[in-house]
Amino acid sequence: MAHASGVLETDLLFPRNKTYAPTEWFPVVFGVQNPELAPHVDLDISFTIQNANNMSDIINNTNKNPYYFYAYFSDFRTRGRWRVAWNVHWKSCNEFALFNTSMLPRARMITNFTGWSTWFTIEEDGAPADIVADTARDSCPDEFAVPIIVTNHTIRVPAGGMI
Repeated sequence: MAHASGVLETDLLFPRNKTYAPTEWFPVVFGVQNPELAPHVDLDISFTIQNANNMSDIINNTNKNPYYFYAYFSDFRTRGRWRVAWNVHWKSCNEFALFNTSMLPRARMITNFTGWSTWFTIEEDGAPADIVADTARDSCPDEFAVPIIVTNHTIRVPAGGMI
């Protein structure tokens, strides 16, 4: 039996759907609540930032470290509209999966994912990119949260069998 259970939650903390002033270094920050649960589900976060003018990907990034994940980029010194799209991947057990042609139930691992996106703008009259102000307790939006329920149940692997 695993000795870990609870809700593992991943959120995009910055940027928000706002207009920011041009800056030499622009941050992208994800938050993970209860990160000690992440190794139990093999948490993985990936994101892309696209230029809205031509929808070309300018930044692709993947992270498997749920304890410390941030990135700074220098492509936001001029005005423009940008889309941040991200995916959260995790694994879980499916105890009722059909394994073979005899239709015997057998547990197996499955990969789950969900994705979100948000837009932000860089304009001369925009607000400074202020992570502290944008991530204040009362300003964090819930609509981008990805909650993952981690239980303390494990599956029995048959002798000589794989899941």
